[in-house]
Amino acid sequence: MFNKNSNPDIDIGDIKKLNDRLERIVCALEKIADDFYNSLEYQKSSALPKFTGRNVPIEEIAKATGKDPQYLRKGLQSGDFKFGYALLKDGSTEYNYFCPDKKVWEDLGYFNPDGTVKKKRL
Repeated sequence: MFNKNSNPDIDIGDIKKLNDRLERIVCALEKIADDFYNSLEYQKSSALPKFTGRNVPIEEIAKATGKDPQYLRKGLQSGDFKFGYALLKDGSTEYNYFCPDKKVWEDLGYFNPDGTVKKKRL
């Protein structure tokens, strides 16, 4: 506990003023933190697409990213790409690919709600 006789250079009035100032700073910081949290919650709720869990085809991802489909498949097989899964078929050297729309959006920023791929006209 503070003893007013322990340091004659400290004025109780100054301590009270400092305490009041610190309380105002804490209140201001709490308001800033609340505003920041609310803005993040708003961004999260308004910016998220409506994910369905659909399997985004490798060809669609290739078209959206401008990458070769085989490049994407090899990256999934090696585990270098995290936007989907390469599953080795039992007793085979072939893979099945599962790329959930949410993971594709999180890792690549690509989302297509209806899943339609427009084919290029020749």
